Amino acid sequence: MMPEQQFCSGAVPHCSGCNAVHHTGQLVPQPLARRAQLPAQLPANATLQREGATYSWLYTQIFNLLGWAPCSLSATPKPYPEPAGWKLEAVLNITSLYSGKFTQVPTAAVLRPASTNISRQLLVLIRGSAFAGEEDRIDYDYSQVAASAYGDGLIHRGYRNTSDQLWGSDKAGLQAVLRKLIVNAISGRITSVLFAGHSMGGGLGTLLAARTEKYMAKECNSTANSTANPGACKFLPASLRARPFVSLVGFAAANAGSPAFAADFNRRVAARLVDFAFDRDTKFLTANFAPPGLPVPATPVNYTRVGGVIRFTAQDMSFQSSAWTKIGSGVESIDPTAATGAEAFQAWENAQQYTIALGLPYPRGDVYSAGAHICSYRCMLSQFVANATGDWCLLHTGNAAELAKASYCGNFPPYAIAAVFPTKPAYP
Repeated sequence: MMPEQQFCSGAVPHCSGCNAVHHTGQLVPQPLARRAQLPAQLPANATLQREGATYSWLYTQIFNLLGWAPCSLSATPKPYPEPAGWKLEAVLNITSLYSGKFTQVPTAAVLRPASTNISRQLLVLIRGSAFAGEEDRIDYDYSQVAASAYGDGLIHRGYRNTSDQLWGSDKAGLQAVLRKLIVNAISGRITSVLFAGHSMGGGLGTLLAARTEKYMAKECNSTANSTANPGACKFLPASLRARPFVSLVGFAAANAGSPAFAADFNRRVAARLVDFAFDRDTKFLTANFAPPGLPVPATPVNYTRVGGVIRFTAQDMSFQSSAWTKIGSGVESIDPTAATGAEAFQAWENAQQYTIALGLPYPRGDVYSAGAHICSYRCMLSQFVANATGDWCLLHTGNAAELAKASYCGNFPPYAIAAVFPTKPAYP
C-alpha cells in the first residue's frame, strides 16, 4: 500500500454517490436481501444489478473514512464527514498499535439513520490500512488462534487483537453501541446491522460481524434471524424477541479465519465479498513470510474466504478495459500462497519504478495496488449508480470523451493516495 498522506487542510469528502440513486431510481444504501447460506460464488451480473449501487455507496463512504482518519490525529482535527441522511453514532479506535506510536487511531465509523422512518439499518464502515508500517504489522501477524467469542475454528491473531479493541465493552466501542441501540432500545429499533470494509477492514469486518451475531443471539434469545419484532431485546418478552439481521460486504477483503471458522460464519452471517480478478490481496496470506520483527507462524496456517464471492474482471470496467486487462500482466502467475510466493510478489513489486502524476517515483507494486486494489472497485461499481460518473477508471491518458465522463485512478484527494495515474512510462 502507498504511504499515508494527510489531506486535512481544506480537504472535503468525496461526494460522487453520497446521495446515490440506483439506476432503477431507488435510493441507496439498501439493506441486503435476507437469504439462506450463500453459494461460494455468486452470479456477478445478477447480484450487481440488484445490489451494486449499495456497494458503490458503501465503498465511497469507506474511502471518506480513510481520508478522514489521520485528521483526528493532526493539529487541526476536523469532524467526521457524515453522509446525507446518516448520523455518526461512534468512531471505533484502535487503542494500541504494535510500536505504541499511536494510541487512538480511528478505524471504523458506526452510522445510524437520521430518521428511523427512512431506514432502520446500522452501518459499520471499516477502512483499510492508512498507516504504512504500523498497520502492516496487523496484517502480517497472521498466526491463528482460537477465540470462541467470534465463532468456531481459528482466526487471524492480528485481526483478533484489533477487533477486540474495536469491540470494546458495554461502556465504549461497538458493544456499547449495540447495547444502546438494540439490546436496551424501546423505540426506533434497528432491524439490520451491515458491516462493510476494504482490505484490512474487510478482515476486521468479518470478525466483528461474527461477534455481533453471537452477541445478538445471546442477548436477544432468538433461534433465527427474523424480521418479526426486531430489536428491543431487553424489554420484550422472550417469545417476541428477534435479533437483527447481520450482514457483511467486503471489498478485496483480507481472509480472517480457517475453513472451520468460515463454515460457522456462513451459517450465521450473510456475506458478499467483491473481488477484482487481478487483485492479489484477495489471496493474501502465506505461512512462509513475515516482515522483520514478526515471526513466521510455527505451524502452517489455512485461511479461506467467507460468504459468496462476486468476482469481476477487466472486461467489466466502464472505461479503458483494454488497459485494465494488462494490469495483471506479470503478476497474475505469481501465487502468494505458495512457499516462496510472498517473496516473489515483493520482488516483482520492486523490480521497476514509475513516475506518477505527482512527479514522484514509485515502485511498480504501489502503482499496481492503486489500480488493482483500490480504483478497480470504484470504477466497476460506479456504473450501477444513476448519478455517478466513471470515477477512478482511467489508467492511461484519456481522450476528450473519456475525460468528460471519467477521472484518473489516483486523482482522489483527500484520500491516502493522490494523483497517481497517468504514469511515465504508461502503466500497465
